[in-house]
Amino acid sequence: MTTKLSELPSPLRLSDLTDGVGYRVPSLNLSQPNLFTRLGSLGELIVKVPSDRGRTDFAKFVKRGVTDPEDIRANEELERFENLEQALHRFSSFAITRASFGDDVAHFLLVHRLQLARLEAAGLVSLPQTRFVVLGCSRWLFGMYLTPAIVQERIRGIRLFDVVEPMEGVFLSQYSHLKSQLKGKLQPLVDSKISIHIDWNIQNFIWQEATERLYYVDSKPTTMASKFSVDHNLSSLRETFLA
Repeated sequence: MTTKLSELPSPLRLSDLTDGVGYRVPSLNLSQPNLFTRLGSLGELIVKVPSDRGRTDFAKFVKRGVTDPEDIRANEELERFENLEQALHRFSSFAITRASFGDDVAHFLLVHRLQLARLEAAGLVSLPQTRFVVLGCSRWLFGMYLTPAIVQERIRGIRLFDVVEPMEGVFLSQYSHLKSQLKGKLQPLVDSKISIHIDWNIQNFIWQEATERLYYVDSKPTTMASKFSVDHNLSSLRETFLA
């Protein structure tokens, strides 16, 4: 296995990135907004990498397929680690990931690419343009840091979290005019077969008023979320946006 990292152009555009390829970055300054993901940026692009907990849970629940009473769903066939070869036939660009960084990294990126593919196929919500890559940067005394990464275009708009009063779950007056439009976008998604693949935390949704598009910006498969949390968030969303 040979680790090969390409250099990034400046300024960087999403179109400069190719799925499955490894890229060298000068540094990665990351925050951690939730248990599973660390968040940063490359210019105007959003970068998501797994946290330590995210890596551990992915290895347990996705790679090893450990089941839990709190599971939202089981792994689908192409998500299973033992079917990596089959998944690579569908998304052949990740063969270079496997050759350069190993099966585990290729599997992580493929599962996330499959998540995007199923949401794209449903066509019920807008999605940011996304690339699935490996990023590497040198860390003094610690050598090269390599991580699988999901890189997305930055979606500018209003998070659904920001249109409601957090403690009361009611629309803020300046956004009350959006309620019927948001219901029209959310109801078909909630009622669809793809609903089980959505993490219904309202921080995952952004409304672009100028284009009248609702974006879902979360990139992880729902095998990485607890059923209790997702069901609670869906119940809250129904009460606030669909009643």
